[in-house]
Amino acid sequence: AATRVALKLVDEENWRRQTLHSRIAQFHTAAKQLDIPVLESMTPIQPVMIGDDEKVMRVSEYLLDNGFWVGAIRPPTVPWGSARLRITLNAEHSETDVDSLLDTLHKALRESR
Repeated sequence: AATRVALKLVDEENWRRQTLHSRIAQFHTAAKQLDIPVLESMTPIQPVMIGDDEKVMRVSEYLLDNGFWVGAIRPPTVPWGSARLRITLNAEHSETDVDSLLDTLHKALRESR
């Protein structure tokens, strides 16, 4: 029964997939314009390369202080020198949400140099 409901939702709620793809494209376009070091990923998980372990923590904390929960991924989960932020997008995020996140991230990166 649960599988039938899930398949029905996939069929009837195509807008979610379309909206998510739109948010991912928006994120990439704006991140590139702001020189945010986003890695290539067309999935809802968007890695932003920071490199330094301490800096990734400062940026993550800055984002949290400004209303955005973004995970900081550090060694040993990733190789040394490749610490990154893990941003997860979903169809419920608005264009304004994505723009606000990127503006705040851009400011955090500038201030953490």
